[in-house]
Amino acid sequence: FILFDYFFDFNIRISGLDGFGFYKKGYYLFCLICAVILYKFEGYSLIIGFVESIINLLILFIGFLLPYFTFLSFIAYGADGNVQDIHFYDTKIIINFVISGFIVILSFQNSLNMIARRYDL
Repeated sequence: FILFDYFFDFNIRISGLDGFGFYKKGYYLFCLICAVILYKFEGYSLIIGFVESIINLLILFIGFLLPYFTFLSFIAYGADGNVQDIHFYDTKIIINFVISGFIVILSFQNSLNMIARRYDL
């Protein structure tokens, strides 16, 4: 998904960080660290998958709502803001949100089910 994002400019993993290059690179570094941990210690896969899913959901929702809150702030403070700072929703953002959201929620649910089966919950 990292290569797909850089080569085709279509972010299917964490669309909430589009436009936040430093944070997106930090997230990708986090994913690579998780991959190394999973490679070395397979027993932590349930926990890492669960934590990564929670982080993905949080970033996805914040990233999707950020343009809305920016627009509300612009309305509340009038001409003090800059109209160019407002990022409006377009088709690409909506499609990325739906695809990313589906993948993240599916991953989160699978992690919960696997944890419940493993610990007989």
